[in-house]
Amino acid sequence: MSPLNLRPSMDPRWPLHHRTVPIGWQTAQLVVARKDGTEAVWNPEDGSVTGGKWTFVYWGEFRVQPNKDWRARRRNGEDSPMVQHAVRLQTSMDCPPILLGDALGVLHSPYDDGLERYIFHVRNPLESSNTWGRSVLGDVDMSESSLQWDALQQLAIDNGWVAP
Repeated sequence: MSPLNLRPSMDPRWPLHHRTVPIGWQTAQLVVARKDGTEAVWNPEDGSVTGGKWTFVYWGEFRVQPNKDWRARRRNGEDSPMVQHAVRLQTSMDCPPILLGDALGVLHSPYDDGLERYIFHVRNPLESSNTWGRSVLGDVDMSESSLQWDALQQLAIDNGWVAP
């Protein structure tokens, strides 16, 4: 057997070669948050809510792209009908792993400010085996509470994000 046949079929530099291509499309700034594991409880006497808070995971540049494989679909959430649409969210490998149930809020989108204030819930956090970046599938709920948005934005601000 010749030494030529003992090498791997893929050059070890190949997975890193195309990293700059997807990074060039990441123009929106998003925050990634995760529920703290407690259930939100409303106090009817004073109107306060305890528990169910978001914890900070990451903020950075993302690409937000409609995912045509998963068109808008009707679903029920908390016994209320709603329409959800899935989008592909891509970022660099600097971002820690994004998990099922995490939320991603669009803080700033320079080319389409209509995306700002959207909150996406992670439907499919599986990653590719290459190292070009992280890609997750997220659902947007058009009936999303604006109260959640303020909490996500505050998390980003508390962790160094400054509005452009």
